Amino acid sequence: MIAIACLVLAYVVGEWWFVTDMIVLALIFGGFAARIWITKRNARIILNADSFHYTYWREPILFKNLTHLSITNHNGVRLMFHFKEAREPLVRYSLPFKRKTVGFLLRDVVQKQELVDKTFCYFQRQID
Repeated sequence: MIAIACLVLAYVVGEWWFVTDMIVLALIFGGFAARIWITKRNARIILNADSFHYTYWREPILFKNLTHLSITNHNGVRLMFHFKEAREPLVRYSLPFKRKTVGFLLRDVVQKQELVDKTFCYFQRQID
């Protein structure tokens, strides 16, 4: 969206230096968006007895390293994993700040609503 806005703005203004700058910005933003789309388009969730893994992450979340797990269902099912100690981010292309909490929005991966509802019920039972 930002890349398209840059190109439209360049067309409207029409100055050659501005057009060149906007084309460069559009290529940069388009490259970031394409890279994220390429890595996330075939992402999968793997749920084991001892871990939760999303293939877009660097490594799985081991349940033994969690203090607790919270779940909300406002704009989609969001899982919040709370770790015992701060750790490096799981997402491949994120800022390198240590975090104690990782959020995961289920609708980004699961396309069918009934699967989202079943997963929500499963994790809700695990919490209770």
